[in-house]
Amino acid sequence: MRIILSLLLMLSAQSVQAFGLQVWFFDGNPKDRLIIRNAGCPIWDATIVLDMRPTQNGILFDTVRGGPGIRDPLDITVDQGDATLGPVADGDQVLHIFVNHLRDADQITIAMDVDDSGIGDQVVVTGSEMQGAIVSITIEGETTQTTLDHASRGLLQIPAAAQACLTS
Repeated sequence: MRIILSLLLMLSAQSVQAFGLQVWFFDGNPKDRLIIRNAGCPIWDATIVLDMRPTQNGILFDTVRGGPGIRDPLDITVDQGDATLGPVADGDQVLHIFVNHLRDADQITIAMDVDDSGIGDQVVVTGSEMQGAIVSITIEGETTQTTLDHASRGLLQIPAAAQACLTS
């Protein structure tokens, strides 16, 4: 009985830790990707913001040749998920993602090119360079946020706003 109870407590603690929106940044060549996976409840009409201004080396979007980016500029696109993007100019550091609907276990994948505006290898943005970027979500006027860690990961809690989590 103790083993079963211990196992149930361990499993419930793990599921509580993962509840929310899991956020990952992956560096690629030429496409970098931001993945937001819903490990919570279905959400509608939410705004997610990626703010890279707090990063140590000033990570920025590279969307056109000849701007502050280094090479291989890329339009920012939604590759997967029911979302649209706010306008982004070359060199911007903030992205608004308007989520129409995101079911539990579904994800939004954003393709982009980001470059380092600081010292060092300005083309390759490694996980640790995205450390400090802030990702927030707003639903019905309530906002929560997370800061990406050294591996470019974060867990974003879903706001407890009324009507935010509807049954599917």
